[in-house]
Amino acid sequence: MSKIYQGIILKVVPYKESDAIVTLLTKEEGFISFKARGVFKINSKNASSLQLYTIGEYKLESKTDYSNKTLSSSSVVYFPIIVYDDLKYSSLLSFVSEVVLTNKENYEEIYDVLEYIIKNLDNLDLLTTSLVVLKYVLKWNGLLFEVNSCIGCQSKTVEVFSYEHGGFLCHKCNKTHTNITNINYLKNIRIIIKANYNNVLSFKVDDVMGYKIFVDLVKYIENNLGTYYKTKEMLMMLINNTDSRLTK
Repeated sequence: MSKIYQGIILKVVPYKESDAIVTLLTKEEGFISFKARGVFKINSKNASSLQLYTIGEYKLESKTDYSNKTLSSSSVVYFPIIVYDDLKYSSLLSFVSEVVLTNKENYEEIYDVLEYIIKNLDNLDLLTTSLVVLKYVLKWNGLLFEVNSCIGCQSKTVEVFSYEHGGFLCHKCNKTHTNITNINYLKNIRIIIKANYNNVLSFKVDDVMGYKIFVDLVKYIENNLGTYYKTKEMLMMLINNTDSRLTK
């Protein structure tokens, strides 16, 4: 049996001499793995469709819906060629890919987020986009913070942000002195948590405070999910290089 899938190439692992095992993200069925024979040969007709971050159509053959799938033909729908022009683009997509590969549910929204980033890559702010992606990681894993009111009593008058308690706290509910009181921090993290992927072009977070929030969010997510994002180091270095104030 054969079926055509539209999806985004997230991972290509060499297999044997010239084959590859490919991970495709689809909106309808989530992550699909398949074998691509001869893809590393010079005359491979499918090589261009299997570049990382390609949005394409892939005809897969299998004996049943649950058996191993093999690529028979493919075509490119969209490829962000700009990813080769600047390291920041490939670094951002590497980070986003690593993040989404650890989230096996919510694949319809994951697909929408990644597709939007790929198609708007050259217009996106590196730090702002990275922060909004982390917002979705929080959402997909049930870790989203309360930023509309006090998490303790629902008061609209808040004074601190608490990672430990999961959001804003008012003066009455703030029982410790370890919470964040910087007003600019509170303002920016609320913007990030309230943002959606398709309005990321309409605003830009403060560079210095945004970088601090990025570091804090990554640490919080890694600690709660028991994971480690390898690609964050390059991304953080590039974010640092965009604004000299971050290293002062």
